[in-house]
Amino acid sequence: MPDILSTETLNYLNSLPREENPLLLEMEDYARENYIPILDRNSATLLEILVATSKAKTVLEIGTAIGYSTIRIASVLPDDGKIYTIEKSTDMIPLAERNFDSSGYSKKIILLKGDAIRKLLRLNITFDIIFLDADKQDYLRLLEFSLHLLKKGGLYITDNLLWQGYTSSVEEPPVKYARSTVQIREFNNIFLILNH
Repeated sequence: MPDILSTETLNYLNSLPREENPLLLEMEDYARENYIPILDRNSATLLEILVATSKAKTVLEIGTAIGYSTIRIASVLPDDGKIYTIEKSTDMIPLAERNFDSSGYSKKIILLKGDAIRKLLRLNITFDIIFLDADKQDYLRLLEFSLHLLKKGGLYITDNLLWQGYTSSVEEPPVKYARSTVQIREFNNIFLILNH
């Protein structure tokens, strides 16, 4: 796997003082032990900073998994803020719900269960921030069906645009990542054009 950040940079970022939330640490351990992809700590911290500094009150997250990034976002929303999060996996939903209940932020979290496209078609509110972190093969369709829900001047954040460094690598990605790398590259070409 290509290096995106140097070892020195990662060591520095990991050395910075931070408040340790026992629930989040437990979720990180659970995700690692069960091979569930969640944001790494530094990416999650950046996401929190973006949400907090933008003064967002409404956030849409597409892809909940066990609710790690949902809780991180909810923690920095104002008291009247809401995060709507969409998850289709019947295995992940009960885990996310349990974590939301344990977090103390459940009043800020609205979990939409089922297919993301169908849920997006039924939403009739707009969002200050949209965070896309779902199945990579669905990124383009999810962008198409969610972009109109973003408020003018809002922030659209997408995870995995570098796809572990494979999107920028001149070497062929491993077979396991070949299709998804092509899909993310296609998404990046369209996504970046939208931002001009």
